[in-house]
Amino acid sequence: LSLLQIESDDRKTFPHVNFADSDEIMVGEWTIAMGNPFGLFADGQPSVTVGVVSAKERDFRPDPQDPRVYVEMIQTDAAINRGNSGGPLVNSNGEVMGVNTFIFTGGTSNGFVGLGFAIPSNRVQKIIGQLKESGSVSLDYDPGMKF
Repeated sequence: LSLLQIESDDRKTFPHVNFADSDEIMVGEWTIAMGNPFGLFADGQPSVTVGVVSAKERDFRPDPQDPRVYVEMIQTDAAINRGNSGGPLVNSNGEVMGVNTFIFTGGTSNGFVGLGFAIPSNRVQKIIGQLKESGSVSLDYDPGMKF
């Protein structure tokens, strides 16, 4: 993710995304995941997949041997693959509910098996606020991962 500041002499407005309140997300709500899976598409057009919010505030440890735990993630069954990470997870109103972060592949599969996870939009907005204020994200900030 990046935060850009664009200045225009003619006060032109630029398109932007609106954020949903991730505290208000409902299990069963439609989701749309956008990205460039596997980096296959050079035409600049994102791939779009559809699913639902499978769970909210999901804590997840990708590897039982690893002490890291991702906390309070949005779980979706929208197909997310490598290359979708960093792309938006949006609701049916086009508002960003979260940022696609990782998938659980399970067993020997390297592909999507129906378990995708996104950082909730309210946490993303806190990160953006910190970037605007200081130009960086403090290591004290909780990005949703605990050791």
